[in-house]
Amino acid sequence: MVDINISDVPFHLKVDTGQLNFSPNYLNLLRLSIPEYLLRGAVDVVRCDTLVDGGITPVKKIADICDAFGVQCEIHQHAGGAVDIANLHVECAIKNSAFHEMFWPDIWRYGIKEAWDLDNEGYLHIPQKPGLGVEINWEAIGKPIASY
Repeated sequence: MVDINISDVPFHLKVDTGQLNFSPNYLNLLRLSIPEYLLRGAVDVVRCDTLVDGGITPVKKIADICDAFGVQCEIHQHAGGAVDIANLHVECAIKNSAFHEMFWPDIWRYGIKEAWDLDNEGYLHIPQKPGLGVEINWEAIGKPIASY
């Protein structure tokens, strides 16, 4: 996967990377510019996540428009905890995402009470409780995990 600053790619160009998948750095690809890049064939993969891109509904919409263009929408993970669960919910609701990105070990899963992990066959399962399906650990959230 080639990672370049998408602002360096002029809108009038159709990018042909041959056998390489082209995925812009998701922080440089504004949500509202995604359709333009899809129309011009400038990306092979779009990356987004529920924390940066506005939540579950906007990310589901991004994935749906990517699917309409036959483009993978891979969900980026960088926050842990409830955000990881929110990303998993989106991934299970779309057909154009091939994997779930998560931190290992589970130190980044702070802020939720229930531990969740891969099953014996290597699968993750969506929690079955209401909402995101996990209970927030407000006490843990109130404690800093790092000090400067």
